[in-house]
This record gives sequence, C-alpha cells and structure tokens, in this order.
Amino acid sequence: IAETETDISLSIYPNPVSDWLTISGLDDDNCQLTICTAVGQTILSTNGTHANVSNLQSGIYIVRINHNGGTSALKFIKK
Repeated sequence: IAETETDISLSIYPNPVSDWLTISGLDDDNCQLTICTAVGQTILSTNGTHANVSNLQSGIYIVRINHNGGTSALKFIKK
C-alpha cells in the first residue's frame, strides 16, 4: 500500500515484516523514518531507508517518511 504526497513511487518490503523493514524508491542519505502505532504514538525514528522492527509487537503500523522536503506515509504489518 503506497500513499504518497510526492511524485516518488515508494514501497515497503517485506510486508508483513519480521525483522528489517526496507523502503524502496528513495535515496538512503536523505531520508528519515518515523514509525507510529495506528493511534499515532511514535515508536521509532531513524535515518535511512531501513529500520529494525524486530522488537515491535505484532500489529499494524504506519511509517512516515521525510525525504527531500516531502512527506509520505505507508502502512505495514509486523508479524
């Protein structure tokens, strides 16, 4: 599921994820990821296009992606 506010096509893999979440379609150097619960609580924030989500409980999460002045949001499932 890709929901973007920019002209960039983004995707998450794997989805559902067990350990490492990867965002494709971005330059790794200009990206910040913020992972939130479905109710908006920030759980994790990191720079780059990869995030270790192995410590998260199973469920549905949203990753906000700040990149090159734009913001995107993608849903993912932690199994």
